[in-house]
Amino acid sequence: MEGQVYLCSWKKVGSLIKVWVKNKPKLQVTGSSFGIADGELADQILCAFGDGENVREYVTPPKTLSKAGRLDLDIVQINGNSHLPIESDPAMLFSGGMCKKCGSLLGKRSDVPLTLRCSSAGYETGFVWQKPFEFFSESFLKLLKPKERSAFDWRPVHFKKRSRKAFYEIRPRTIVPLVAVKGMKFSAIRCKSCKTLRGLHCFSQDTPIYKYISASDLSKPVPSCFVIGLPASFNLCFTRKRWLELVGKPGTKGLVSTPIGVVDESICQRVRT
Repeated sequence: MEGQVYLCSWKKVGSLIKVWVKNKPKLQVTGSSFGIADGELADQILCAFGDGENVREYVTPPKTLSKAGRLDLDIVQINGNSHLPIESDPAMLFSGGMCKKCGSLLGKRSDVPLTLRCSSAGYETGFVWQKPFEFFSESFLKLLKPKERSAFDWRPVHFKKRSRKAFYEIRPRTIVPLVAVKGMKFSAIRCKSCKTLRGLHCFSQDTPIYKYISASDLSKPVPSCFVIGLPASFNLCFTRKRWLELVGKPGTKGLVSTPIGVVDESICQRVRT
């Protein structure tokens, strides 16, 4: 199966960076930078397992710094590595139906259950391409603390084909909005027909981080998990500390993290949603 998530580690060896797969330490590479070593490790995984779409999840990744005023809040976005098609009519899932031009779902989530064609064997999570749906297995939910689970609404997912696992759609009650950062180029993808903001990404050569939130939008103290994004596209996030307590456990297979930038309000540029 392609697109598997491989837990990896790294360390600095003199002026070089060594990376390896945790449960296959013979799969290791040493390079002049983290990016070069990680790319070569991806090639080794391809040769060893035939997985040309492999994803490396570093249990303790190197600090990703930014000149954009990133604060000392280590937040990661959790992504599923499996996307599944909706089996039922998507327009029935939201009160305002679906935009005929961009496919955005409009209005509020209806009571109609999310029905998918099938589940992905071996994965504990998934998403629907270009639709505001993320779902997680019962095994993943059991890893969460009661306070973490109670921060969201969870709806059972239905499958046309029988699934051995139970999955639940996450419905956030609040979403920490994405922001643009002053001084950085950004792309705001908005439908000209329904005016839905479908994406907001920032770009800089200084950092691979492309999603940013304002520290002023976070609760105090910062919760261990919450949702960021837009009404049309959102993701579950954890503090890095909390994610490291979960990664590698049963219930997290197919999950991979990416860093999120947290910036001071003074350098935020708000984009209407």
